Amino acid sequence: MTAEPRVVLDACVLIPQYLRDTLLSIAWRGLYSPYWSKLILEETTRNLINRYIAILGAMRYNEKQIDK
Repeated sequence: MTAEPRVVLDACVLIPQYLRDTLLSIAWRGLYSPYWSKLILEETTRNLINRYIAILGAMRYNEKQIDK
């Protein structure tokens, strides 16, 4: 019996929800063992926060344009 391959999941694949969900469900089925570091999780968190702030800013801008 062979061991599951170990795969490091970087922030670039942990940020998009569809990709993260797909990769983690494949891992859950036992096709590989996912790994990430504290640094990768910090980068993921930082980028998700920045993306949220950018989306929130765009929404506020659009609301102001509609209210004009």
